Amino acid sequence: MRAKYFSIILFLLAGVFLIGTLSGDNVSLNKINDPHPLIKSPEVKNRVKPDLNFGNIPLYFTHNKGQVDKRALFYAKTQGYTLWITKGGLIFDSIGNKKADIRSKKSEVRSRNKVETSFRDVSRLLFIGANKNIEILPLKEQKLKVNYFKGSDKSKWVASIPTSGAVLYKNVYKNIDLRVYGIDKQIEYDWIVHPGGNTDDIKFEYKSVKDIKINKKGDLDITTQFGKLTHKKPFAYQNTVGANGDSPKIEIRSEFKQISKNSFGFITGEYDITKPLVIDPLILHYSSHYGGSTSSWGGNGQNWGVDIKADNNGIAYVAAQTTSIDFPVVGEYDSTFDGDIDGLILKIDTT
Repeated sequence: MRAKYFSIILFLLAGVFLIGTLSGDNVSLNKINDPHPLIKSPEVKNRVKPDLNFGNIPLYFTHNKGQVDKRALFYAKTQGYTLWITKGGLIFDSIGNKKADIRSKKSEVRSRNKVETSFRDVSRLLFIGANKNIEILPLKEQKLKVNYFKGSDKSKWVASIPTSGAVLYKNVYKNIDLRVYGIDKQIEYDWIVHPGGNTDDIKFEYKSVKDIKINKKGDLDITTQFGKLTHKKPFAYQNTVGANGDSPKIEIRSEFKQISKNSFGFITGEYDITKPLVIDPLILHYSSHYGGSTSSWGGNGQNWGVDIKADNNGIAYVAAQTTSIDFPVVGEYDSTFDGDIDGLILKIDTT
């Protein structure tokens, strides 16, 4: 009987609590029924809708209208760094995290913990012997506008800042321009040698880096505190006029040349000096490799990719196949080699 009366009392108390909630907390009910509790639904004509493609906006350059340091005329934010466009050259500004060991002594027992600390790494690509009055122009104006609303002082707000798809350094050297732009989420730049220009005039130097060298593949590897930037072996070409009115590219031999410890230029093969020459090195923020070496029958293992995609955080997903029984895996779904050929889906992050 006591249990029965106790259940009835609980039921009555719950009913009183429910009535109180319904009569005294209308805002809470509105929060559940209306995503905008302080705005009456019938009066809202134009609600803001999220753009699901926002994360897929191509890389763009923001004009400096006073919202950042005046030495930067334009800037672009990539997956791993901010690129500042200045008259003296390109500045790569990275902010990252690294793990450090923290030791503590308690009751004569040492423990070591990993903690993440933030750091900033700035490296500079400077033009050697360049013209003093370089003109920097925006190219490919974008529809996207940027707004900076900092603090409560509206006089310091900057709105409707224009953006562009590329930036042109005009006459860095005599009859030589530099075009900086983005492909996907990565920075690329082209040296454009117009008729009358001399490729030997192009000289650039890296500052504030740990190491820099030309590797066996002809790429320029720059080691910084943050990691490694790789300028791929340059692809140089000239456009011609085809039989169908198209403009096929004729490849011209080109490679990096080292001038001094941290300064470099280009070596090019013979080309038509009456037409523009484009020297195009791609900048890679990170790269990786995958694969095993031994097959199930004792020979060399084979690995090949089928497709690759990247998400908005720069993480790469690779569909691949392998005949290698020693394929290196971490956190795998299936660690056994199950046949002559195994299928793979790899996730590779920027570290």
